[in-house]
Amino acid sequence: MREINPTITHQHSNIEAISLPTNTSAPAEGIEVTPHNQVHETKPSMMSKVAIIIDDIGYNHAQGMRAMALPGAITYAIIPHSPKAEFFALEAQKHEKEVMLHAPMSNVHNIPLGENGLSETMDETHFKQALKLSLDSLPDAKGVNNHMGSLLTQKALPMEWVMQALQERQLYFIDSRTTSNSVAWEIAQHFNIPSLKRDVFLDHKPTHEFIEKQFSYLISLAKEQGYAVAIAHPYPETIAFLEQHLSSLSEHKISLVSASELVSGYSPNKMAQKNTKSVTKLTKMLLE
Repeated sequence: MREINPTITHQHSNIEAISLPTNTSAPAEGIEVTPHNQVHETKPSMMSKVAIIIDDIGYNHAQGMRAMALPGAITYAIIPHSPKAEFFALEAQKHEKEVMLHAPMSNVHNIPLGENGLSETMDETHFKQALKLSLDSLPDAKGVNNHMGSLLTQKALPMEWVMQALQERQLYFIDSRTTSNSVAWEIAQHFNIPSLKRDVFLDHKPTHEFIEKQFSYLISLAKEQGYAVAIAHPYPETIAFLEQHLSSLSEHKISLVSASELVSGYSPNKMAQKNTKSVTKLTKMLLE
């Protein structure tokens, strides 16, 4: 998730961690270029899968509506308590689209968080109450990813509080990886929360050329590891590109799926459960 003021819907800013195209020869300082999800053993024999999450839904009506009209199983991350949050949650329901809570979290740039933002300065009671109010405001959300969060996601204890709340509601978690120092995914795994990490930011630079390079990288990464998670934003350039190129995924034998479907199939802790069940079943068969 790009760390921007949520009231600004088209502002170029720096981000601490993005995945670059494979033709990048040397990483810039502080930028991750390696895939984040360490699961490669179960590459599908036919179709690879990608989830594309559109962040920052809830402020710009026109951009949000155009994003909501994209074909296929796009997932929409809505900022809680934003002016259009409830409206877009209902629109997503009408379009049979999946919704996530895009939870505002404290960042190293001191960008304001808005209502019920989560900060490392909060005690456990106030922290969990703020998260509860945000989750209650989007009752159809299937999961959560962090909005900003380059500071909070480095902190183990607040991330434990997040995962305890998600555990109670049986929600999944996507680590947006706004910092390479995030511990959020590891803690989600520890709490047995279905979880993956963002692999690619499609539009860190919202230009056609950059988005095209990132989309190509998304395709190559999905083919390599069997799946990939992309995050984008409802910028006009991004939506225009996706309108034209989403259909090309099938040409590469890649299926566009919701974030929940991807997480259920590729979260390491959930895969371990599946493997355990299969081994247990095989053991019983051998003993009969």
